Amino acid sequence: ILRVPAVLTELAAGRSGLTLAALTARLDLPKASLYRIMQTLRKGGYVAQDGNVFRLGPASLALARMID
Repeated sequence: ILRVPAVLTELAAGRSGLTLAALTARLDLPKASLYRIMQTLRKGGYVAQDGNVFRLGPASLALARMID
C-alpha cells in the first residue's frame, strides 16, 4: 500500500512527468508491479498518461486542494 504514496510523491517531484522506466529506477520496484499500480491510478484519475510519460492527474490535484 505504501507504494502508492511513493509513486505520487515521485510524480509530484518530476513536474514534467516521468516514464515508467524512470519511476522504476527511482522507486526500485519491479516494472510489472509498477505498471499495474500506474494503470489503477490512471483509471482513478490520480495519474494522467501522455504517451509514455506519466504525471499527476486531476484526482491527485483535487485531493491536494482538500489539505488545510
